[in-house]
Amino acid sequence: TAVATLMGLVIAFMFLDIDSDVGVLALALALVISVLYPGRTREAIKGVDWSTILLVGGILTYVGVMQRMGTVELLGHAAESVGSPLLAAFALCLVAAFVSAFASTTGILGALIPLAIPVIAIGGLPGFGLIMAIAISSNLVDSTPFSSPGATCIANAEPSQRSKLTRMMLAWGFAMIVIGPVVTVTTLVVPGM
Repeated sequence: TAVATLMGLVIAFMFLDIDSDVGVLALALALVISVLYPGRTREAIKGVDWSTILLVGGILTYVGVMQRMGTVELLGHAAESVGSPLLAAFALCLVAAFVSAFASTTGILGALIPLAIPVIAIGGLPGFGLIMAIAISSNLVDSTPFSSPGATCIANAEPSQRSKLTRMMLAWGFAMIVIGPVVTVTTLVVPGM
């Protein structure tokens, strides 16, 4: 009956062309299932790592507010205004790595790559190299506990290993915020100048 109900909801949303938030719909469906089958869902709810969910939800909300306020664009424009094109390229990679440690890598790339175009045009930097450097710098930090993949790893780890794994992932992620841009700019941007 649960499968039939779910299929009915999917078909209804498709044919009625209802525009809805998938997350809210999933939470509502989970609530209905919890009320209908409390015995079955009790153990599943106990197994959820709520601290990780709250951490990631809070970070995503915070970064979303920062993006709506234009913080990423402001940082990108500040990086653009640096006198040296090579230093501006490094600053863009640094901003990409730092913000991506807490937010969506894809969203950061969408915000920063357009800001790299003037730096490429003015500074004579290799466009392909700078865009690759920004992309790699922002991806290297995706293992922090604040990102979705990192939080998923921590949530699925043994409870006794979570604090150790969190420390290791924080050390890796924050080291990559600096090391990633240095290595990518040195290997991908500098040789093309």
